[in-house]
Amino acid sequence: MKKTLPITLAVVVVVLLVWNLTKIANNTRVSDNPGSSFWLESQLVVQCSPDEITLADKRGLQTHLVKDDNWPDCSVFQKGVAVDLQLSRGEKTRFVKMQNTAWWH
Repeated sequence: MKKTLPITLAVVVVVLLVWNLTKIANNTRVSDNPGSSFWLESQLVVQCSPDEITLADKRGLQTHLVKDDNWPDCSVFQKGVAVDLQLSRGEKTRFVKMQNTAWWH
């Protein structure tokens, strides 16, 4: 009887710990940004409309994206100025942030 009491107590502690962690995980708020975040560096805007954007890198490879409502107005992108874009992939591409490309890129 003396050896089973610590084992029983350990099992009860583990079950309670798992139960509490599950409860905490289920109550955690899910992020509003679905999809994975990624960077497109040193991009020039080739074409821009309210629903779509086409970007080109320094090698001339183009990337066509369908935009969500979070993107800034097309006038923000200056002709001939390369930018780094952080985006998030979902049903449509979500704009996260933009910064000017570093001079060494």
